[in-house]
Amino acid sequence: RSIDQFVFKKFESEYDNYLQYGGFPAVVTADETSLKTEILTNVFKSFFEKDIKILSDYKDVKDLRDLLLLLVPRVGSMLDINKLSSEMGINRVKLYSLLEFLQGAFMIRLLPKFSRSVDKSVAGGKKVYFSDTGLLNIIGKVNGSQLLENSLINQLAEYGHLSFYNYRNTAEIDVVLNKEIAFEIKTKGIDSDYTKLEGLSEGLKLKKYFVVSKTLVEKNGFISALQI
Repeated sequence: RSIDQFVFKKFESEYDNYLQYGGFPAVVTADETSLKTEILTNVFKSFFEKDIKILSDYKDVKDLRDLLLLLVPRVGSMLDINKLSSEMGINRVKLYSLLEFLQGAFMIRLLPKFSRSVDKSVAGGKKVYFSDTGLLNIIGKVNGSQLLENSLINQLAEYGHLSFYNYRNTAEIDVVLNKEIAFEIKTKGIDSDYTKLEGLSEGLKLKKYFVVSKTLVEKNGFISALQI
């Protein structure tokens, strides 16, 4: 697929709006930004005032709030379970339980490491994202790169299984779809991004690879965030 300058400019502001306020239907259709924020705030409050009482032990509320606040700056990063449990003052077992609850409640999304081995994929560290960028922005603040990556992870999740590749923190692919297609996510993609991704992808025998750029780049191997 290709996208021209006219189409890109036409929908660029709408995509920026999506990055800021997420995809809840009531939020998307609200006309005023103040109303969008109010709806998101109410959704977040409802999660703690109603959903947790039904789905979890009420005494976990403070731990869940603290954990969400600690996860915001970690969006797009591998979780260090030891450091997180130390910061929260809880053990690893409890932390894993809270993470599983937040994922089961569709508040966060955890991506496993890419591996051809099921055992290694399950055992490896995971990256964290929020299931809606609007809620993410209500809870805390992240930079533009993190917000874009989180948004694209949510978009790509509709197409299948997602994982990420990391080799000793020296080589990384942001996301791999169905163990076949690699994506590197950039606010503005450049040639060296594609060259690096090409080498890693071919080494992993991935069939396709693309640099996803928020800024339109009209070159082979680059796609716009609006196209996902």
